[in-house]
Amino acid sequence: MITNYEIISSKQERIPIFRVEPKNMGPLVVIVPSIFGIGSDVVEYANVFSKAGGLVYVMDSFWRENPGPLPIPNGASQAMMRMHKVDPENVIGDVICAIDHGKKESLCNGYVIRLGICFGGKFVVKATAQTKIHGLATWHGGDLLSVLPSSDLENVHVEMDFGEIDPLIPLSDVEKIRSSLTHIQNIHIRTHVNSGHGFSHIDTIKYNDNAASQAKNGVLDLINIFQNI
Repeated sequence: MITNYEIISSKQERIPIFRVEPKNMGPLVVIVPSIFGIGSDVVEYANVFSKAGGLVYVMDSFWRENPGPLPIPNGASQAMMRMHKVDPENVIGDVICAIDHGKKESLCNGYVIRLGICFGGKFVVKATAQTKIHGLATWHGGDLLSVLPSSDLENVHVEMDFGEIDPLIPLSDVEKIRSSLTHIQNIHIRTHVNSGHGFSHIDTIKYNDNAASQAKNGVLDLINIFQNI
């Protein structure tokens, strides 16, 4: 299980997360990974974001059911099973708890960014109704139409990345997502050629370096914005 830190919930639960410190004070970056969990690719991204100045918390959304990372794609059946078992309210509650805890850290400058990867997409959006954030990013974010449009995103800087040949999120859905977010001033929605679902998963057949790099740079842009305000 790739976690190295615990936060305490309002129910006195010990929530395990992966935490990476920046050298100096910066925005809190809370990551909700895919159903495969905190794999080596997510750890790599977390380290990149911390080096850029973010205090990074990565959630293990399945720590109550079946914790830890699962291999891609061989762990798909286990990943799907735990996705169906997890209580969505627990996922949201853990994210809210992480934000409340992280904002109290001396290394956090008060600004909050959330990144949802695949499964995590709808949760980082939905949690906006319960806690204020400043930046939001999704990578091949799943089930976004179920939580959009959202008036809570109006003043948030948003970065979204999708693959053009994603069978789970077709371009017709991306256009619906785009249409639901026209009220947001600071938003970038990118689609990537030759990219399917899971383009950010390093060292897998799904990985697309160009798409992943642009998605990563979107988050780095958010860190830069809220590090220098």
